[in-house]
Amino acid sequence: MQTSLSDAQIRKLVQYLSQYSKAPISELENVISQLDIVKKNKGNTLIKQGEPIAYCYFVVEGCVRQYTTSEDGEDITVDFLDERQAVAIFDLPEMNTSSPYSFECMEECLLIVGDLNTE
Repeated sequence: MQTSLSDAQIRKLVQYLSQYSKAPISELENVISQLDIVKKNKGNTLIKQGEPIAYCYFVVEGCVRQYTTSEDGEDITVDFLDERQAVAIFDLPEMNTSSPYSFECMEECLLIVGDLNTE
């Protein structure tokens, strides 16, 4: 489900992108308008351990917990990812590999979504 951004959120993303691009602000705003941006609630699981990885995310607002569940059912937190961090696993040997981690929203999150099958 596509989410509309507030002017403040657009400015925040333009500021971030302008660190890596010399493109005019109008072009950066155009890029942002074409991104797949979603809002997820606290407790939503983005990627579940053991399932194939189909998407990656960029945290615009919020906090995501990366964790693994041991064989005896214990959750072990690996990292917390917040604004301007990617929720992605790039070191897997091939696509369609199952995720060694779960990623859960710790609060309401605004995320840019990348489809790994098309991006």
